[in-house]
Amino acid sequence: MKFSEVSVSIDKVQKIALEVVGEDCYFTLPYNQAEPGKSPSFVFPVGKLEEFKNTFWLALVQ
Repeated sequence: MKFSEVSVSIDKVQKIALEVVGEDCYFTLPYNQAEPGKSPSFVFPVGKLEEFKNTFWLALVQ
């Protein structure tokens, strides 16, 4: 999984945080800090939430 310049191996993901606020979804890997106090994260449109969850789940189970 790639976040800008940060790469996290899918088997190293310990926990995800996914929050919907208005029209935005906030995705964070709180236990996979790139450096102290900085977790990989990104924001995407709420309309892509189901697609994101399905794609992410498939990546986890493979």
